[in-house]
Amino acid sequence: MFVLGIDPGLSRTGYAVIEAAGGVMRPVAAGVIRTDPAASLSDRLAELYADLESLIAEYRPDEAAIEEVFVNRNLQTATAVGRASGVAILAAARAGIPVHEYTPSAVKLAVAGYGDAAKAQVQAMVARRLGLESAPGPADAADALAVALCHLQGAGLRRAVDEATR
Repeated sequence: MFVLGIDPGLSRTGYAVIEAAGGVMRPVAAGVIRTDPAASLSDRLAELYADLESLIAEYRPDEAAIEEVFVNRNLQTATAVGRASGVAILAAARAGIPVHEYTPSAVKLAVAGYGDAAKAQVQAMVARRLGLESAPGPADAADALAVALCHLQGAGLRRAVDEATR
């Protein structure tokens, strides 16, 4: 199974693709999509959509996992992230890929065992769980890897529950 993890943002969207087979998880790709802050909002969202569409076409993920928008004190940032998140969900949905959303604390809990884990702790656990020599970077790509890991950790249980309730 290939999972596309997405850490949405208008200026920087982290992405990661992890392959899971036979109980082994292997990172396939990770990076950041950047949009030009000087461009119009519509152009930036269109660029983000096109880049995500290209990633989906290249890696053909089976499922997508997206970090939910966290609304903190900066409403403007939350609005921009919400727009980017909507574009990411749309790109996956248009490709027929099931989308699953996870809160930041759920991702931290799944990856590091603690819902308030520091970013460095999460990155260290991502590296350890994927057999990487060092913590992945940049931070947005590392967050996308964490989101994909979070999804994969619960995927087997989710499938079993779905099958049992059919």
